[in-house]
Amino acid sequence: MHRYTVCESERSSEELGKYRTYGLVCREEDGRQVLIADVSLNRCEVEALAQRYNELELSTIHIYEAIEDYFGE
Repeated sequence: MHRYTVCESERSSEELGKYRTYGLVCREEDGRQVLIADVSLNRCEVEALAQRYNELELSTIHIYEAIEDYFGE
């Protein structure tokens, strides 16, 4: 089994200056991790995604597609 949690990091860009962004970490049973560091500026949105992906038991194979689908809605 694997578990999605929210991570946060500070980034900077010419347009935004310094900003805080939220991403997802998926930890596998065998200790491997998949990190998508910059998903959204909205923590609540990323927390909802983590919860949804945990409920669906989403495989990490599909994580990038699932994030693209979410933002494409």
